[in-house]
Amino acid sequence: MIRIRKPASPPAVLTTTGKQQTKDDHKAFAADRKGFRSGVKKFDFDRGIYAADEVKVALRTAQYDKCAFCEAKVTHITDGDIEHFRPKSAVKQNTGGKLEYPGYFWLAYEWDNLLLACNNCNRRHKGNLFPLLDLKKRCRPGRKNLAHESPLFINPAAEDPALFIEFVGETVIAKGGNHRGQATIDALGLDRTELIEHRLTRLRVLQQLQRDLVAFQSLRRPTQGQKQLIADLQAMLAEHQQPDAEYSAMACAFLC
Repeated sequence: MIRIRKPASPPAVLTTTGKQQTKDDHKAFAADRKGFRSGVKKFDFDRGIYAADEVKVALRTAQYDKCAFCEAKVTHITDGDIEHFRPKSAVKQNTGGKLEYPGYFWLAYEWDNLLLACNNCNRRHKGNLFPLLDLKKRCRPGRKNLAHESPLFINPAAEDPALFIEFVGETVIAKGGNHRGQATIDALGLDRTELIEHRLTRLRVLQQLQRDLVAFQSLRRPTQGQKQLIADLQAMLAEHQQPDAEYSAMACAFLC
């Protein structure tokens, strides 16, 4: 997971159609609070707004086609999911917990609440989860000051994940035992077996490149060709640390 820098200006569809739909949802909720709070009545969220092409393109660009959470290249195998950091339909505090209705429906079309994620992170792991340090401070319709909440999940679009999680080889761990880092790793499955295997494959490439670099740099009188190889190896290692590289957080931890 790395820090994501989204454009400050939201895609137009969110500030026009999305804004109007949010107003309509507020009116619907006000007309039947009991129905929505019980879960009997649900919002009909418009995927054509929050997952519009212009939204997805903007997120793909800002995230370098990578999942906001695991850093896998999403578009290698799927189009990716538009993930709502704060769940829109319903929310629960922990994996075995009860779903609470409604979710953060007023954030369904908010740019600050949208990320691009892979199917595994979004559907198999995060889903409706959004744990808070203090459950009593969860925002509700009519009491919507998000600054009062203390989310356990790291939001890569608002804070630097490197402050909370780090890598030892291919293994992701909570930095200094940080509770938010651990909660994010556990709930999003950032230590799932297949993900560790993919990171290990990338790590072995980095290790080999580094060994080759050290070997060439130890030559007392390298030829011009060898000097060029040294420069090429340094460039390849640097590329793996760039934000557009898959698993760049791990690469930076290994090489820095």
